[in-house]
Amino acid sequence: MVDNCSTVVPRFLVVRHLNGAPSRFMTMLALGLISISVGACMRTAVEMDPLELAQLKESSRIGAVHYEAPWLKVHTFTGALFGQLMGPIVGTLHKSGSAHDLGGQIVRESGLVDPTLELKAQFITSVSTELGLTSIENIPKPVSPEDHLLLRQKFRDGVVFAFGSTKVDLLYYPLTPTRYSLIYKGEGVLWNFKGNDDLWRSSCHVVNEDVSPRPTLEELTANQGQLLKRMVSAATRECASQLAANFLSSGKASKSSAAP
Repeated sequence: MVDNCSTVVPRFLVVRHLNGAPSRFMTMLALGLISISVGACMRTAVEMDPLELAQLKESSRIGAVHYEAPWLKVHTFTGALFGQLMGPIVGTLHKSGSAHDLGGQIVRESGLVDPTLELKAQFITSVSTELGLTSIENIPKPVSPEDHLLLRQKFRDGVVFAFGSTKVDLLYYPLTPTRYSLIYKGEGVLWNFKGNDDLWRSSCHVVNEDVSPRPTLEELTANQGQLLKRMVSAATRECASQLAANFLSSGKASKSSAAP
């Protein structure tokens, strides 16, 4: 369950401010220690061991943390068109910048809250109900690099769930460029401070296309973004269900595959 990457460094979300705007430089889900190779380091899923799952039910020190979601990105047809005209490098920077700017404006005007909070809450509720866990301590504020030592001291004999939203994007529909679909991706990790490794790790992916007809930006942002908020909430709940189902079934799957 230890990654095949080297060079151990702090594994929290890293945010730096460039010209007053936060930009995210992260390689993996944040918590504990992360292994980063000089080249690309792929984070593969880790299935929960049935023995670890049984011990989790008896654990009295279980934490639950999250890191802040990336800014909402809105990929418009106009932005993509200008990006193509500007060339591969400048065009990519232009598309990313314009998607961030428009997404940030929508978040500010609609009051859209970080979906990771709901991702974490839904997962904790599902897993606690299924396993009868009563000792999960929710840390309400997002984690930062400065929190690492405090969490290590607090949960040094226990484990911590960590959650993150890795993508919150509105993408125009190619056949109808004025209408949009929501893409949401999230991650979940169960970190063992004592062993410095991931006991479980999985990701979820939801493309919200069940709204018919697909909404325009005007419809998504009307009434302080009510439709957008409903779509993000629905995608977050579905993602949490995927993570919970994977977590609860991975131990059984591991046990079955280990049987002769």
